[in-house]
Amino acid sequence: MTVRGIGIDIADIARFDRLWRRGGERFAARWFTGAEIAVCLSRRAVPAALAEHFAVKEAVWKALSPPAWSHALVWRDIAFDARTGSVTLRGRPSGWAPECQVNAQVRSDDRVAVATAIAWQPEVSAT
Repeated sequence: MTVRGIGIDIADIARFDRLWRRGGERFAARWFTGAEIAVCLSRRAVPAALAEHFAVKEAVWKALSPPAWSHALVWRDIAFDARTGSVTLRGRPSGWAPECQVNAQVRSDDRVAVATAIAWQPEVSAT
């Protein structure tokens, strides 16, 4: 395995509480996939779940180390499966490192969500 990059991010849960109260599902639809929203809505603490998923997206972006950045990122193009820790890339992010796989972990307390992501490339056997 060859590591392409490692990313970390911390998201303030109180900020996501405010965003959720102000924008509700309309806010969530701008930033998260339908599957991610469903997972977050199933949790008792929706703002904490949203903060966790957003922290993962930021950590993945950092792990992929995109080239010179000049376009808006569609955050829905980075999707996190909290059950498996796997990350699916679509759109522009999928082109940053097409040969890479990305995994992430996230933990939170009552104030912050902290995520780490690793982008890695499997070894290619020379057979």
